[in-house]
Amino acid sequence: MHGGRDYTHPVLIDDEVTKRLHALADLAPLHQPLSLYALGEIRRALSDVPVVACFDTAFHATLPDAAATYALPAERRERFGLRRYGFPLPLARPRRPPRGRTPGNRPRPPAPRGLPPGSGASLTAVAEGRSVDTTMGFTPLRGRDDGRAGRTGRAGVHRRSR
Repeated sequence: MHGGRDYTHPVLIDDEVTKRLHALADLAPLHQPLSLYALGEIRRALSDVPVVACFDTAFHATLPDAAATYALPAERRERFGLRRYGFPLPLARPRRPPRGRTPGNRPRPPAPRGLPPGSGASLTAVAEGRSVDTTMGFTPLRGRDDGRAGRTGRAGVHRRSR
């Protein structure tokens, strides 16, 4: 489920949270509506049980501005909420940090990790257990970068055209 900028940690679901999650549906048009449908069914069937949502975008909430910011005018980024959100990497596995240091005694840079196969292929740089860069973007439809500045993918264009 897409948490947008608002939800970067697990949250107890209530009517207000559900309403805000519906407003984010265009950020993950293939995933969010189905997740919200399932959420509604669970809340109806188990009305006395607290329901907590955990967000696919939470791992990448730690992206520094340099990694999360698209090469677009600031006014447009703010008006349309355009930023790199990043999405989960089911195939990313923890690995030992690289041993030693680089020449000049500098720490080694974060290594790219996570190479899911198929059209959703992406790369993620992880440092000290936190996402510091990713090729995933504004929506789950965006994968590896093709080198063109400001590329948000199809959903970013749709959001700007509304």
